[in-house]
Amino acid sequence: MVKAKNSVSSHRAQGYIQSNFYTFKKKEITFLGRSEMKDSARLKDTTFESNAYLKLNIGVRSHYWSYNGQNVISPRIVTEYKPRWYYWNKHKLYRRSVAFRLTLGKYSQPAFYREYRSFDGILNPTIRAQNSYHVVVGGDYVFRLWDRPFKLTTEAYYKYLTDIVPYEVDNVKLRYFAENMATGYAYGADLKINGEFVKGIESWLTVGYLKTEEDIINDSYYTYFNDEGEEIISGYTANSVVTDSTLTEPGFIPRPTDQRVSIGLFFQDHMPKDLIPGSKIKWETFSINLNLIFGAALPYGPPNHDRWRDVLRTPPYRRVDIGFAKEILSQEQKDRKKEGSLIRKISKLKISLEVFNLLDINNVISYNWIKDVSSRSYAVPSYLTSRRLNVRLTAIF
Repeated sequence: MVKAKNSVSSHRAQGYIQSNFYTFKKKEITFLGRSEMKDSARLKDTTFESNAYLKLNIGVRSHYWSYNGQNVISPRIVTEYKPRWYYWNKHKLYRRSVAFRLTLGKYSQPAFYREYRSFDGILNPTIRAQNSYHVVVGGDYVFRLWDRPFKLTTEAYYKYLTDIVPYEVDNVKLRYFAENMATGYAYGADLKINGEFVKGIESWLTVGYLKTEEDIINDSYYTYFNDEGEEIISGYTANSVVTDSTLTEPGFIPRPTDQRVSIGLFFQDHMPKDLIPGSKIKWETFSINLNLIFGAALPYGPPNHDRWRDVLRTPPYRRVDIGFAKEILSQEQKDRKKEGSLIRKISKLKISLEVFNLLDINNVISYNWIKDVSSRSYAVPSYLTSRRLNVRLTAIF
């Protein structure tokens, strides 16, 4: 148990400057295409203002912290390009809604209290800001499928990390080492598509990949062996007389957020209006939604402040939610009410039943470490909530 009394007085001053620059040509162009009257004709582009579109967003942010006397400057530039791509649909010309982005920059994160408070409660006044030098390539594509709108968003990124303040997860508590003692990297990609998979209702799918590791300075350790060549493990090896040893340098180890794959799916549907012909029930007011989540295993380890031990992996996160909803106030019912009544002021009234964690999966949130009399440690998992039911009434005015 650690007890400490700290009094900190500091000032922060920060500000930023940014500006947008646009490059495009305003001119009328002609091209060979099909009109409603002719199969081949010279047509003028009178719908769009430019051939192509280029936008630059350039900015810089400054942050000064009196506690450590450091001033950090974070420049960045975002380039967005919209090409002149057209397509034909039913003898009409449309411009494809496509945008490409390139982001370059540096991001500096000054420390907060928990990051410069060490395990023994002492504050580190020489703590420096953590830095990330990153490049991000991405784009958006808005299109129509099955005569319905969709949007595809993608991003790929790489980040070089310096002056990292490492931390470890102790149960559900984050414990920082309070020193800039590591370098690292992170790279990955994200993809999201959302749109009306069912007409009139939006759904989406997200897929992500991430790999992030860090190399802690001077984190080498020795492994000891007895005269029989066995590794000596405290509380386990009977012959604990050291006769040999080896030095190991772990190098890059996974960061606590190193979750390689994450997938999320949210899907909505509603009952067809003519589900049962002749029925007086308004089936179109009933809807259902399904939420699927998968997250790959996360690293963890014993809370002994040896970061190189945190290379174990939790079970993957899996969850299924389902919900049922009913619109209980129609426009016809509102019109029958007197002007000025509360019902007339409600634009939407819905009651829903949701089942969280439908399959009752035991997802691990953390581990409690327990030692026996021989100093051997055992990880006891703590689980998130089991299946839950939720009834909700939603009114929008």
